[in-house]
Amino acid sequence: ARLSGKGNMFSMLYLTMKNLWFDIVQLFKQLREHYFGGDSSNLILPNQNHATS
Repeated sequence: ARLSGKGNMFSMLYLTMKNLWFDIVQLFKQLREHYFGGDSSNLILPNQNHATS
């Protein structure tokens, strides 16, 4: 029982960190587009921008 409880805590922590990381990435993309414009971001990441949106 203790082991499964630990596993649940770990998976919850993992999901929280994953969601937090996703939010940070989204925020970074928005800031980069805001400051550098949408066109120059294509030079940094050629294909990923259109794939994620």
